[in-house]
Amino acid sequence: MDIEQAIETIYTGLVSEESVPVKLRAFRELVGQVQEALSFAIEYYKGKSLVPKKLAMAMVDIFGAFCFNSGFSEKELRELEDIGMKLQEQALELFDE
Repeated sequence: MDIEQAIETIYTGLVSEESVPVKLRAFRELVGQVQEALSFAIEYYKGKSLVPKKLAMAMVDIFGAFCFNSGFSEKELRELEDIGMKLQEQALELFDE
């Protein structure tokens, strides 16, 4: 790495449209959209015995997808696990008879 690459990496990671803060905001928005869509699907499929395979596949081990061993602070790990637990609860509600 040379200094120009270092500056570009820092700028891209902190200021650009591809920056970490921009991606975190987009992540939070997407999580909210997914939870809202799941709430809608729960109501739509309530009382029905079948759901599309694509929907079922998206929910397989959803909690595990948000569990990480490292790379995040303790607070971030808890927040990600909380998201996973909420999605798992919604999945259980979706597939509940």
